[in-house]
This record gives sequence, structure tokens and C-alpha cells, in this order.
Amino acid sequence: MLTKKQKHFLDRLKSFIDSYGYFPSFREIASYTGLSSTNSVWKYMKKLEAEGFVKFKDGKYSLVKESSDFFTVPLVGFVPAGFPFEIFSELGEEIELPYWFVGSNNKDIVAFKVKGMSMKDAYINDGDIVILKRTEDVHSGDTIIAILDDGSITLKKLKILKNSYLLIPENPEYQPIKAKELKIVGKVIGILRKYE
Repeated sequence: MLTKKQKHFLDRLKSFIDSYGYFPSFREIASYTGLSSTNSVWKYMKKLEAEGFVKFKDGKYSLVKESSDFFTVPLVGFVPAGFPFEIFSELGEEIELPYWFVGSNNKDIVAFKVKGMSMKDAYINDGDIVILKRTEDVHSGDTIIAILDDGSITLKKLKILKNSYLLIPENPEYQPIKAKELKIVGKVIGILRKYE
């Protein structure tokens, strides 16, 4: 996944190649992208290489993926997988996802960074990024992000009761949350995790 700055760097790199017909040197990239040093270019290139956008072979780089194979979703904030807290803050970043991740049904997709470990038994850990489909069409058993009536937000598994909702953690150290009313932000459709 790429941040907004990394995506901008990739777009500028592709623009150079489209305009001049060859892969530029690090000095040319720095000049074209407005970076202050070739060391900064190297860091961006290593990220693009790790993500599979470029490859290094026989002493030179080349593009290997078209950005048209990807789409951008906003990283809109943090969501607690723990005790609910105040509504998420805007992060102002974006994430690149491959189209195969959600197919053509990629409208209303956003990303949240997880804080807390209340969903660890569902393999959602602190620092993971959950991909969310914004929808109120959810069912018991879905993992959702919801806003409680006090304005706090949480990530839990949903159980729909007769006249209320139960938000269930996937960690025995946390208690379920019963709510008469809540606003469904959306349901989790995927998880991204970075391994160090």
C-alpha cells in the first residue's frame, strides 16, 4: 500500500517516463519530483520496489505495474479495537489497493487504522489497517465500525437483538457493549498488515 506522497511520487515517475521515453536517473527523479536529495529518491524507490511497482535488474530500474491496476481509498482515521473513544480524526492520507481486493464494487470504500487489541482473536491487531465498506446493510456476525449514542466509535462483531445491539469483542479481556441505538459506519471487508 502507498501513502498519498508515495502515490504522487509514482505518478510523477510515470509522467517522466511517458514524456521522455526512458527511466530517469536518481538526480533526474529528484529534480522532476522536487525532492531535496537522491537519498530521498532511493527511499521512495525502495518502497515502490517492495510494493511491486518497480523492479531492479541488471543495474537498472523499470516499471512493472500500471497504476490502473489499483485504486486509491482514503485513510480516514483511527478506530479503537478496545474501549470506545471519541470520533476518529482525519489523517489526510490515502492507500493504494489492487482492484482484485474488492473487484468492481469499489465505491464507498475507506480505510481505518486500528488501535487496541479487543479483536485479536479475529486476527485484527493494533496497527492493522481495516478496509471498510460504508453501508448500513449489515447482519449479525459482521465485523463493523459503529458510532455509539455518546459519539464514541468502536470496532466490534455485531449481534442484532430484538430491541438492541450487542457489540462483541474477540478478546476475553474485554466485555461486550450493549446499545439501544447505534450508527453503523460500515462493515469490514479486509485487513492489511505490515510485517516488520
